[in-house]
Amino acid sequence: MIDLNGKRALVCGGSKGIGREICLEFARCGADVAFSYLKSRDSAVKTAESITKMGRKALPLQADLSDPGQAEHLVEKAAAFLNGLDILVHTAGIFVSQGVESISDADWQRVMAVNVNSAFYACRASIPFLKQSGNSGRIILFSSQAALNGTAHALHYGTSKAAILGMTYSLAKELGPSGVTVNAVVPGRLETDMLGYADEARRKEWLKQTPLGYIGEAGDAAGLTAFLASDQARYITGAKINVNGGLLMG
Repeated sequence: MIDLNGKRALVCGGSKGIGREICLEFARCGADVAFSYLKSRDSAVKTAESITKMGRKALPLQADLSDPGQAEHLVEKAAAFLNGLDILVHTAGIFVSQGVESISDADWQRVMAVNVNSAFYACRASIPFLKQSGNSGRIILFSSQAALNGTAHALHYGTSKAAILGMTYSLAKELGPSGVTVNAVVPGRLETDMLGYADEARRKEWLKQTPLGYIGEAGDAAGLTAFLASDQARYITGAKINVNGGLLMG
């Protein structure tokens, strides 16, 4: 098992889906965890209860991370609760299926605010704390396969996830001298609420496209995230790592 004993983690978007599995995996590996949620308070409470049952500290915090003030306040409260911060994970995001001609200015701004701006605000507020961790400081951002090969009827989503890769590379270069690593996890199709729109015919087509022949689970991304957060990944930075069953390679 990955060793995260003594590590202090903040997970942005941790009440459900991939974010929840990351919170639980971090706790299993020995970390204390603060995490944000927007609306899913009941899910957030259940996630926190599961973490405390493992003997780790947990703090759910409601915040709209697209608001820079709330993002900064979130990080400050998490760092105060954890007595510092070693790991920042940003999974918060939304997917909206729309043809390009139907994307309004408001639609575009909303997707960018949630998927890109919130990641920037969380990183900016967290970096002073992460630098104090030196070679243990970690930032792990979540992109998508849509950033690598595009996605029809979701231009704003694909563009936002490509921006996350650019953010990863730039932060990795800037923070490298401080010892803080910055990496991106690039999930393919995993069993989360985001796949709820897909009918049986579409899922069968996805399976044909995937060399491993099945759709992964949120835990597949959580395990990789725990590794990237650990000391074993101390010499990995500026990387994008696919979790997609072979759907995209290279």
